Amino acid sequence: MQHGSRPAVLALAARSCGALLLGLACATEAAADGSPRRPFEASLGLGAAALVEGSATQATLVLASPLGPRWQVGVELGHLHASPRESGNVLQIVLLRRYGAASSWVRPYWLLGAGPFLGNGAWSNDAGVTATVGAGVQMFVSRSLFLAPEVRVGYVPTARVTLAIGYSPGSRR
Repeated sequence: MQHGSRPAVLALAARSCGALLLGLACATEAAADGSPRRPFEASLGLGAAALVEGSATQATLVLASPLGPRWQVGVELGHLHASPRESGNVLQIVLLRRYGAASSWVRPYWLLGAGPFLGNGAWSNDAGVTATVGAGVQMFVSRSLFLAPEVRVGYVPTARVTLAIGYSPGSRR
């Protein structure tokens, strides 16, 4: 396989997802010992993205697990869509740092993400790399349901704004 080819990037993405899922399973098991950590978190987001070539809508799915009381690691799957002929898929491994007490209704955070990008159309007909950094606020609307507005800058997309709705079982007591 040639470096940067679609099969190579897909193989890397599959290995990354497998390793992350194993890590999520281990972290979930570790959190089952009665500690106040959340076993996992899942969110769906919809937003707007700015690219060098124009703008797009973006849909994301994030699955994350705690590394400690304030740190999380997760996988983000995203799809950018500008037109029927221009779209791309993003897979990022995300490291997130939260602030505030775990029982707070509002918790600001910052995050870093990186991974492969597969595009088609005017953006790219080949595979590439994506990397972003950003900040957001997790606002609980019930014991486990939250909204999370977020802003990121980076490479593919250049900038993006997302509003996510998520579920974090047992996160607030």
